[in-house]
Amino acid sequence: MIARNAVSANPYQWIKDRNLFRLIPPPEDQKPVPPQPPKITLTGITTILGKKLVLINVLPKAKPGEQAKPQSLILTVGQREAEIEVLEIDEQIDGGTVKLVNHGVIQVLSMQSDGARLGSSVPTPLR
Repeated sequence: MIARNAVSANPYQWIKDRNLFRLIPPPEDQKPVPPQPPKITLTGITTILGKKLVLINVLPKAKPGEQAKPQSLILTVGQREAEIEVLEIDEQIDGGTVKLVNHGVIQVLSMQSDGARLGSSVPTPLR
């Protein structure tokens, strides 16, 4: 039996040591996995009126029982909307890149790999 009168920094340590309900504590080295940030699709970069702007579509996580609704945003460098903040915009003729913080995760999106895809169907000429 564990002595209750033992001098300890925690007077309730004996309860933990006794483990009356035979609880198994989780391993201390196991950290919870952070949730994945929502998917962002780069739809365009513009420098209209000398101001760099990025156009993005955000697909947030769906609430239980509902379907996810995409959200369109137009942001400039330093601007923040909810948990998304634009850090850099690099416009180029061949595409361009955007560096942003997406729910605490720094991401670099490019028009080549993360840009919106156009439909693969080719319009037929009118006769």
